[in-house]
Amino acid sequence: MAKNILLIQCYNANKGDNSVAQTMIDAFREDGYEVVVTAFDVDKAEKEYNVQTGEYLFSVWKARQASSTFLMIYELLKEVIWFFYSIFILFFYKCGIKLPLPYRKRKTISNYLKADVIVLPGGHFFTSFNSLINNLSHYYAMRFAQLLGKKTMVYAQTVGPYKGCAGKIERILANRVLSKCDCVTLRESNSLAEYNKKNCEVTAETVFMAPVPVDDRIRIEDFIECGEADFIVGVTIHHIYFKHYFSKEVYVKLMANIFDAILAEFNCKVLVIPMEDKSFSEGDRKIAREMINEVKHRERIRVIDGDLNSIETANLIAKVDVFIGTKTHSVVYGLKSFTPTLSISYQQKSTEFMKMFGVERYAIPMSQLSVDVLMPLFRELLERRMDVRCELEKKYRLVKEKVKRNNELLYKLLNDVSA
Repeated sequence: MAKNILLIQCYNANKGDNSVAQTMIDAFREDGYEVVVTAFDVDKAEKEYNVQTGEYLFSVWKARQASSTFLMIYELLKEVIWFFYSIFILFFYKCGIKLPLPYRKRKTISNYLKADVIVLPGGHFFTSFNSLINNLSHYYAMRFAQLLGKKTMVYAQTVGPYKGCAGKIERILANRVLSKCDCVTLRESNSLAEYNKKNCEVTAETVFMAPVPVDDRIRIEDFIECGEADFIVGVTIHHIYFKHYFSKEVYVKLMANIFDAILAEFNCKVLVIPMEDKSFSEGDRKIAREMINEVKHRERIRVIDGDLNSIETANLIAKVDVFIGTKTHSVVYGLKSFTPTLSISYQQKSTEFMKMFGVERYAIPMSQLSVDVLMPLFRELLERRMDVRCELEKKYRLVKEKVKRNNELLYKLLNDVSA
């Protein structure tokens, strides 16, 4: 009988996190394991991943998305009541007594009980860049698994940084969860500053596991009229995390100035590629349009309005001539498709990924972002783009081997279950 792996907290409204889950599911299935998940969007996960899917064990997302105050309070109360009830479920389960389960959570609890190993996929669930309440849902999901006596693994995660009063609470809770895991893998060495214990090992980002699958149906020309342009610049922006560094007005104006500087100096066009699913958030598209309204050469810049899946998005980034990435997994797409990439790093993780490929020179901390800082690097990257492509291809083979270590450690845990 095939061993069962449960992937929990799959946030599939974001193309990067969607890629993480899909990459893991494909690899585990190929190696003969049965996979089930808990996901943010259950219907979408069942359709895209073709797996049995339960909803998050505990989440306030529905409350945050509620269309009225009444619905928000209603959804929040449901989750709070469920939170306390789930503690009773744990207590009675240990006593050999099964309590009745609410319909919405029945599949989720069933998946937890059947799993041989429970895995929290890669992301940045252990940092202050997310809200405390969001991180609590991830911590609780893992502690629930641990209290059930299940083998647990945190897979290719970023840990830290933690900031402010909330950060102090997050550090305590995160260390508690991580220290109780059977295995923790970190996707970059910088995380060792926050968590460095016997059960952890530095590997690499999950999405580097598989190359970008070529899809000839995805053509640049379908999204922007190339015309007489010498080259196309792909760009991703971030509609949330800039707030750690700039006001919205400053960020919009700064990016507009960068677009203008590029378009004034070069005969090129710019394609802005959203990384959020449109059905969940218009954030990327909305702020990109505000930037374009500030651009003098706005006739040579476009924002993709339709929804592409993660594979289509990766293919598009692979086909631009030069790429400026802010969203972390868009940078990953650029690197693993050997596209000359300049990273605007809102967090150290992107810089660390660039370092793995030997191109950290082209990583700009968001706190230092300006036209004067970006343009010299952009000119150099453009001039060296063929050499950079070759460098990225060579390094990718090494990075891919590091990613495989995640699965080696997971499969060892699965073997321990049967021993």
